Amino acid sequence: MEKNDEKREKLNAQSREYYHAHLEEMRDYGRKYMANYRKTHPSYANISPKKSRQKTKIEVLTHYGNGKLECIQCGENRLPCLTIDHINGNGNKHRKELPESVRRDFYRYLKIWGFPPEYQTLCMNCQFIKKYETDNKVHHV
Repeated sequence: MEKNDEKREKLNAQSREYYHAHLEEMRDYGRKYMANYRKTHPSYANISPKKSRQKTKIEVLTHYGNGKLECIQCGENRLPCLTIDHINGNGNKHRKELPESVRRDFYRYLKIWGFPPEYQTLCMNCQFIKKYETDNKVHHV
């Protein structure tokens, strides 16, 4: 097993060296690729990454809000207040298990994976209330 770890570390070191030695070439290639992509896909030419992420966020929150862009508990509909909630309450554990790239763009991940059923749209207030009630074993009658 140790030999595999040594091989992996050697390959990682070689990859890092190559990356740093060819950084400008790789950046130039990326710029040229994106310029060409924008020419061949005009509908994407004017969409900034920020707008694209926001569009995905709205789509995902609407899906998990039962077709509405609002909290399923209280009806809050202001976008900055809305979040994705893990129905079973294991969000922190799940988040730690995910790679950094997925954590950065979680809404896109949910869309790519076909909207897994264990999520819902809640506002931050309802998220905090849910956590408080779970932590303190509060039950409503």
